[in-house]
Amino acid sequence: MKIDAVTVSIDYSDYLSKIISNKEILNNWLIITHKDDSKTINICKDNNLEYIYSEKIYQNAQFAKCKAINEGLEYINPVDWILHLDSDIKLPGNFYNIIDKYVNDKETIYGSRRYDDIGNDTSIMMGLPHIGSSVGFFQLWHSSEKNRYTDPGYTNTEGDVEHDRSFEKRFILPLNLIDVQEIRNNPKLNWYGRGAIGKSRYKFYN
Repeated sequence: MKIDAVTVSIDYSDYLSKIISNKEILNNWLIITHKDDSKTINICKDNNLEYIYSEKIYQNAQFAKCKAINEGLEYINPVDWILHLDSDIKLPGNFYNIIDKYVNDKETIYGSRRYDDIGNDTSIMMGLPHIGSSVGFFQLWHSSEKNRYTDPGYTNTEGDVEHDRSFEKRFILPLNLIDVQEIRNNPKLNWYGRGAIGKSRYKFYN
C-alpha cells in the first residue's frame, strides 16, 4: 500500500517542527505552504521535506485550504491512497500496523481521534461531532474513489465537512494521533488559519 500525504502549513512552522517524525513513517509527504512563509520553508529545507507554494490559499477566501490541498494533489498525482493531514497532527509509530489491519475498502473514508499531551480528545474539546471521519485533521481515502479534495469554494472547516460527507461509508481507525496545538484556552482559534481573519496577507493577495 502506498500513501501520498499532503499537509497545508502556512504560519504553522512551530507545529510542523513538532511533527517532523511523520517523515520517517509516511512514504511520501508533501507540504503546501506560501512563498512568504520563510519559517516553514526553512523547516522543509532543513529536514529534506518536499514542499510547494500554494497560489490559491487566499483566492477569494480568508484561508482556502481545500484549494491548497488540491494544488498538492495535482502536483503529486496520487494513484493509490491519499492522506490529508493537518500540520498539528503527529502520527504514532504503529501507524502502518493499524493501516494494514483496518484499511481495505476503497469506498470508505478513514478517520481517527486525536488527543492532546494529557490524553484529552481535542475534537470533543472543540465541540465537533464525531460524524465518522476526522472532519479535517486526518482523512484517508483511495484515489480511485476521489482523486481530489472536495472544494465547495469557501472556507476551511466547511470544506472539510463537505469532503467527509461526499463518502457514504466512514470508519474511525484506532490510532492515537497526537494533537500538538495548544487549544485549551481557545479551541477554535485556528479554524480559518492562524489569525487569517483580517490578516494583511489575505488583503494583499485579493
